Amino acid sequence: MENKPPLALEEITSRESIRRKKKRWIRLVVSLFLGLLLMVVIYRNFDFKQLAKELHSGEINWFIIGISILVEALGNALRGLRWRLQTIPFSSPAPRRRNTTLSVLGSYTMNLIFPRAGEVWRCAIISRYESLSISKLFGSLLMDRFMDVIALGVIVIGSLSGFSDFLGRYFSEHPDLYLKVSHLVSSPLFYLILVAIGALCYLALRLLKKNKWGVKIRQSLRDIWEGLLSIRTMPHRGLFLLYTIGIWGCYFFAFYLTFFAFSFTQDLGISIGLLAFVMGTLGVAAPVQSGIGAWHFMIITTLVAMGVQRDSAASFALVIHTSQTLGSALIGLIAILVIPLLNRNYNRIR
Repeated sequence: MENKPPLALEEITSRESIRRKKKRWIRLVVSLFLGLLLMVVIYRNFDFKQLAKELHSGEINWFIIGISILVEALGNALRGLRWRLQTIPFSSPAPRRRNTTLSVLGSYTMNLIFPRAGEVWRCAIISRYESLSISKLFGSLLMDRFMDVIALGVIVIGSLSGFSDFLGRYFSEHPDLYLKVSHLVSSPLFYLILVAIGALCYLALRLLKKNKWGVKIRQSLRDIWEGLLSIRTMPHRGLFLLYTIGIWGCYFFAFYLTFFAFSFTQDLGISIGLLAFVMGTLGVAAPVQSGIGAWHFMIITTLVAMGVQRDSAASFALVIHTSQTLGSALIGLIAILVIPLLNRNYNRIR
């Protein structure tokens, strides 16, 4: 029996690339399926004819919704400026503000194509035009997301502390959510899995020392770690904090503005607006494309608990999510088209 010849490096690389593409498509399909399934469940009894009448009757203030889209885009632009600060420790000179800003704006459009594709794209585009290590950029991006988790945690604790009655009622109506979370945290299997993951990572790093591919991977991991810790030596930390406040202030203000676009939400008040914003943000964290379904569910549940009719709450969620998603996608598309034009003759290291 003849031995099969070893695969050429090019063929191995090609097969690995095909496998990665298949995984991305599978994640996309699963994400969209879950989102659409949630939408079907939420809107199965919804009166779309009534919504069509509202859209044509002028009851919805589209000017306010348009302003909210611009305010949200301002928050995304501030995110680009904040990210630039994080890159300063491993870049000299620092990237151009227009590049980091446009890359962040464009990333939201890319995220609509594939889940989390925008994060990869914005690191790649800055690496291309600013000649920076993509691994270090990715590490700084991870820290960027980690800071968002901290900021969101502060907002959640601060806003939900005043709504203990609402939370008690919400979890009593959805006991399965509380049981799932408590069971996960109290399960020994959860901690065993964490230990197993840590052990596997350690073994993988040990094995990577023994071949040339391992050396490259270890270098990439070191670069990611350096980018992740760049915040320690980052200048202008006060400005970083101001940017963070500005980002989340814009996100909240963009959402709260939409309350004034509908007659049934304009009198709810800023505290309820903050609660709905937090619940919707938590919904976006669900593993579905652009928060489809999960965001709607959280917003509808919150508004109904605050006295809004269910059909009205469903209309609000559908109109706001669709308009803001399309608005961000359009602004991001413009950014994607503009960024190569602004960098035609740019050479950062020249």
